[in-house]
Amino acid sequence: MILTGAPLYCEKEIVNRGIVIKNGIIQSFADPNIQLCEQNHFVFPSNFKIIPGRIDLHLHGAGGADAMDGTHKSLSKMAKQLVKEGTTSFLPTTMTTSNKEIERALESVGTYTSHPDEAEIIGIHLEGPFINERRAGAQPKHHIQAPSIIQFSKWQKLAKGKIKVVTVAPEGENATPFIKFLANNNVIPSLGHSNATFSEFIEGYTSGAKQATHLFNGMRPFHHREPGIVGGCLSSEGIMVELIADGIHLHPETIQFVYQVKGPGEHFTSHRFHYGKRLRQ
Repeated sequence: MILTGAPLYCEKEIVNRGIVIKNGIIQSFADPNIQLCEQNHFVFPSNFKIIPGRIDLHLHGAGGADAMDGTHKSLSKMAKQLVKEGTTSFLPTTMTTSNKEIERALESVGTYTSHPDEAEIIGIHLEGPFINERRAGAQPKHHIQAPSIIQFSKWQKLAKGKIKVVTVAPEGENATPFIKFLANNNVIPSLGHSNATFSEFIEGYTSGAKQATHLFNGMRPFHHREPGIVGGCLSSEGIMVELIADGIHLHPETIQFVYQVKGPGEHFTSHRFHYGKRLRQ
């Protein structure tokens, strides 16, 4: 099949080319004026845009299902809903709750196989329980734990090695060796739900943190005499910041400010905030 008629958004440019698809895989560009029979040539309306599939790094639920349901049925329901919205891969995201519930969710994702009509599950985002209770937000405080390499290793085994991102407060007990362990084992430490001072942020940053979970939300506020974790994330290279860009969790001008500071590309991502059922409750 060849698709033409709409601008094609590539990584660094917009091109007026068609795309050739074979066996469900994009193979190459095509001449936009190519003449083909109707059976394998689709021309988009001129007001359409062809963009890459989105990758959602932080998603609790979709389509009425929740990652914490701990079932393949719920994961499939989420994946089928997401692909309809243009998300082609995602990280089901857990929340702070009992070890038993977390383990059930991790085992479910660990044994799940994505289907062709679904967004692909490419890993797990473990949001909590290694966070600061002062910035817990919707995360239940009574299930918060100190960072533990032993506990995480058990969970990673249950998840078949699929945990790819862990939200952690850098100021917590044992946080520094824990962040170093994650970074050395191909897991992204994402700083969040944190009351860290600037110096505590620097400790986490130099230990290997590469990301921030929903910047501003669930964090010590920025202050001109104590920039804290927010100031650290904005001023440090190599930290990708995630924003809840719904116009409610952050003022639109705050979103614009962060975009101007961090710029596009690898240092900025939008969190669409598909709430899971547990968080809504």
